[in-house]
Amino acid sequence: MELDGGRAQRGLIIATKADTEIKRTSWCKWKVRSQSEASRDVWYDVVKAGTGFRCNCPDAIKHPADECKHASAVRFSERIRDAVRRDFEKRATEACPLPSLPPCRSCGGSDFIQKGVRKCLRGTVQRFKCKGCGRRFTVDDGFARLKCRPQVVSAVFDLHASGMHYRGIQRHMREHWRGAEGEGVSISLGTVKNWVHRVGGKLDGYYREAVERGAIKAGPAWHADEVEESGKNRAKEVGEARSKRRVWTWNWMDTKTKLWLCSALSTERDLAAGRRSVRKAVESGGRRPAAATTDGAFQYGEAIRKEIGSLSDPVVHFVCPPIQKMRIDLHPGNNVAEALNSRQRDVTRAFRGLVKGAGPQGYLGSAQELIDGVRAHRNLIQPSLALTNGQTPAEAAGLSPPEIPGYNRLISMVAASHRLTEELGRTGMGPASERIGGN
Repeated sequence: MELDGGRAQRGLIIATKADTEIKRTSWCKWKVRSQSEASRDVWYDVVKAGTGFRCNCPDAIKHPADECKHASAVRFSERIRDAVRRDFEKRATEACPLPSLPPCRSCGGSDFIQKGVRKCLRGTVQRFKCKGCGRRFTVDDGFARLKCRPQVVSAVFDLHASGMHYRGIQRHMREHWRGAEGEGVSISLGTVKNWVHRVGGKLDGYYREAVERGAIKAGPAWHADEVEESGKNRAKEVGEARSKRRVWTWNWMDTKTKLWLCSALSTERDLAAGRRSVRKAVESGGRRPAAATTDGAFQYGEAIRKEIGSLSDPVVHFVCPPIQKMRIDLHPGNNVAEALNSRQRDVTRAFRGLVKGAGPQGYLGSAQELIDGVRAHRNLIQPSLALTNGQTPAEAAGLSPPEIPGYNRLISMVAASHRLTEELGRTGMGPASERIGGN
């Protein structure tokens, strides 16, 4: 359509203000606001008729053979809408979240071609076809069956890792994120919880696999400290007094790479809990430390000696007394671990029922999974201010994170973790769900 300064030109001007001037009521009906200053409250109905549009404004009734400015506005608005949709589909299909495809499940072949796209609630997904057997399929990038865009899921977990509680995340997504039709992203508290556990498990599993294959190795000097997490449980019976139960968090950090090595929960501050924290820190760091700095708690000395002690290569243990008892010429202190305690408390402050129970299936076990997911997020995703060039702790420890064009680092990491899960399942290296963060 040629723009001659008449109705089409005025329709294009209206289309550029579609947010306030045009309302879509159905797939074939629109309402367009009158442009006359005297009748700004009047809305005209525009209906799709064949390949054109029909309006009930006075100009369209007087000149039925010509397209009025309201119908032209709808035409231009739909063209803009289609152009944006095509551009989004092009970018979604060009940036496939997996660098290579897994073998065909039917014939085991590896020769594929692109075969259209699949439109679902989470967006547009590329489809593939196996040349060997003709089977068509889509590739699961770790966000399948979530019925939402991966960007929304990653934003939910990022807010959780920043210390926001579930209801605050739910309100934030409803008010500050928009869906395909412009409405707020409305998700339930159960959905937020499921997403947090799923993404956290994927990140923690990817981190553990990176340590196992030697891609991450901590530095020689570590810091450790324990912090008490206390809370009151609501009485289950009327008249029963509220009980208070202590929970201790044992945090370990590498001084050089800033890796958050361990954040083990326990209901007792005893030697057994200290030894468990040492074992988890060594597993997470990929090596035993050459030096460890702790406070004066007796559990650390015994735990270090019994777990990683060696006569030929002993671990140097620095014991820092409380600050008020220290002298200036002594060791500068355990401020690295103290800062980590503050960071960890920012996260666990939003946890509910942290002190209600223990065991793998209890509240304490669930809290341990959440903390491990946040710890993996900090090591893999979040850059550390103490490192140069905006590195993450995992990068400083030697990891080269996967980068997928068009996706942020968290989505790329979840996609890589899910691909690794499938590879381990095909090679028979034990249950993949137990090795990498569940399903």
